Amino acid sequence: MKVNTDAVLLGSWAVHPDPKTILDIGTGCGVIALMLAQRTYAKITAIDIDKGAIEDASQNFDNSPWASRLEAVNLDFAHYQSDHKFDLIVSNPPYFENSLKSPFSKRNLSRHNDHLNHQQLLSGCTESIKDDGIFAVILPTDVFAKFESEALVNELFLHRICHIRPTEHKAPNRILAEFRKSIAIQNVIDELVLFHPNRKPTDAYKKLTSDFYPAF
Repeated sequence: MKVNTDAVLLGSWAVHPDPKTILDIGTGCGVIALMLAQRTYAKITAIDIDKGAIEDASQNFDNSPWASRLEAVNLDFAHYQSDHKFDLIVSNPPYFENSLKSPFSKRNLSRHNDHLNHQQLLSGCTESIKDDGIFAVILPTDVFAKFESEALVNELFLHRICHIRPTEHKAPNRILAEFRKSIAIQNVIDELVLFHPNRKPTDAYKKLTSDFYPAF
């Protein structure tokens, strides 16, 4: 799967004050891990169930300036076990559930949650994140309410949220969300409009992603 807007948004938006270790779940070609390597000094583990994706990510990591801090691992997060916990976990997870599939198996793996449903993702994050750690995710708006409910069951609480609008006059279609193990005193709620009606990027979108889009 190629780089998409969801991945760039999450890689730009996810934040931790001083992460030493980061886990990227469902890394694909590794773009989010690479973005976080550019933004931090953390050791980053990137995992994916698809062997081809990990081969691509490994090649991308090896050709980057941060190769010594990046590791790509071919495994299923539903069966993941680690001897240490992470400061920051990020995921651009599959989100279609019981939906019509495409004829392309790699696209199905990246978009359908047959192999990693949200309950498995959230319970694994609860086990893998430090007590003061952060879990950041991007999801379609229409699945977020259910995801947040499942997060509460797994004792992960919403702290920060950003509603993504394609243009000012369209409803939000994506949500960036940050969860922690502690209950938030007050959630930080933001909104980001990506494009003007003429398809030119907004100043806010350019500000968020300018470190990664040379044209910005």
